[in-house]
Amino acid sequence: MRKLLIITGAMMLFATGCGKGEEEPKKEQEVSAPSEQDKTEATYKEKFEKVEALRAEKKFAEAKKELQAIVTETKDNEKLKTYHQQAEEKLADITKEEGTRVEKKVEETKKPDPQKKKESVKSTKAEYIAKLDKIGKDLDKATEKLESDTNADMREAGDKKIAAWDKALNEIYGALKTQLPSNEMKVLQEEQRKWNKDKEDRTKKIASQPGTAYPVEARFISAELTQKRCYELVEKYMK
Repeated sequence: MRKLLIITGAMMLFATGCGKGEEEPKKEQEVSAPSEQDKTEATYKEKFEKVEALRAEKKFAEAKKELQAIVTETKDNEKLKTYHQQAEEKLADITKEEGTRVEKKVEETKKPDPQKKKESVKSTKAEYIAKLDKIGKDLDKATEKLESDTNADMREAGDKKIAAWDKALNEIYGALKTQLPSNEMKVLQEEQRKWNKDKEDRTKKIASQPGTAYPVEARFISAELTQKRCYELVEKYMK
């Protein structure tokens, strides 16, 4: 009987010891729901990230639209004051950045293209040469009959040629005034004064000779010299 009690007690002690060795299962930690403030912060963080992404892609109009929406929805709300100020600051920055970008584009478009300028010079010269060629052909055709008749007709033909070439020369000279820098224009003005004097001296000398044919000849020489001068100015100075 005594042995039975000893064995029973030992078994009870063993069972108690095993029970103490086992760990009780841990209770799962409860996760609290996010607060309203956390939700608000997350919402505006996402909105501002979207704005920055649009800004990086140079989509300024869309970025400003998003910011304007934030400014409107946070207006007069003390709790959202920080987001309101942040949106206004970003809106101002993007507007400034957009303006700078536009100004840069405008400046780039204003910069002269050397290749286009070169082509324009060639085109202008070619146009004036073609125009001068046409004037010459038209005058020859218009005065063909007059040159074969009386001195009066010849004088009329000469006067027509002088008028046409003087007009062409004045047009070319006027164009050069807008193209040439002031220092080159001064050189041309002095050169032109000398040319005018030489032409007048030469034609007067011819016209003063005895005989009715010389005044007529002086007219044709004057027209011829002016015609030649037109081509010289275009070739030498036209830009």
